[in-house]
Amino acid sequence: MNRLRKALGWVFTALVLVLAVGITFTVGWHPFIGPRARPLTARKFQSTPQRLARGEYLARNVSDCMGCHAEHDWTAHDAPLLPKTFGAGQDMNFLKGFPGKVYAPNITPDSETGTGDWSDDQLARAIREGVSHDGRALFPFMPYLDFRALSDEDLASIIVYLRSLPPVRRQQPKTDLIFPVKYLIRSVPQPLYTTVSEPDFSTPEKRGKYLVNNRWMQGLPHAPGRTWAAAAWHGLRRRVDSRRTVGPRGQHQHYSRPIRNFLLRPSHVHPGNPRGFCRVPEAQPDHALAHLPRNDGRGYSRDVCLC
Repeated sequence: MNRLRKALGWVFTALVLVLAVGITFTVGWHPFIGPRARPLTARKFQSTPQRLARGEYLARNVSDCMGCHAEHDWTAHDAPLLPKTFGAGQDMNFLKGFPGKVYAPNITPDSETGTGDWSDDQLARAIREGVSHDGRALFPFMPYLDFRALSDEDLASIIVYLRSLPPVRRQQPKTDLIFPVKYLIRSVPQPLYTTVSEPDFSTPEKRGKYLVNNRWMQGLPHAPGRTWAAAAWHGLRRRVDSRRTVGPRGQHQHYSRPIRNFLLRPSHVHPGNPRGFCRVPEAQPDHALAHLPRNDGRGYSRDVCLC
């Protein structure tokens, strides 16, 4: 009997070791113990007219924060943003049950339903590192892996702009993910301990690369390293939009530089064909791209192939 107990004990120990090694070298332990998160600091970003203007431009046109954190008129071309909802969040349950119930939260400075009680560093950690003010891992619909490339100054500008939004009293439900997604996403956030310097804008191509790498929806089909959730979201939209005519017999069209710059602006149709080459309205977010300055628009179009 003692031999049997000893043998069973060794078998149990071996199984535990195998399980521990398997977890360590596959999903890791963070799905069980929570996401990696750096300690918060007391840093505060001073509001200046320059930062406010830069932050509005980035949040509205490059990072397209309001693409998720505002309500849209889904019956109109390009699904324009609804007034007085900027930053108030929206229901993101486009897949009806998968990967659960996802909501973009209220990020206006309302103290009860928004981020009014968040510190600047809590906002910074959520934007670039994917960890909420309460230590939760954010679902990767929030493209924090892309936003890691935001320079410290651009991050500060975005936060200054978000602080300037009119507070909206609107409580969004909490995101509730299904098993095992709710645990697996805890292994995605990566703390950022180093500073991110200003980007190199010495050429239009480098300027465009920075814009694309910090842009959520537009960069998806053209840049590697996107999160699986973001890729799935874009794939769904492309499937829905594939029923629309985007060129002869549904073929992808590759345009010359003047045509590309023309199509970066909203509501345009390529006049070179009697049938027209209508851009896909949802996959190409006009509400953001319409206000790109000429220099940014040119750099952006050189780094992205518009189809």
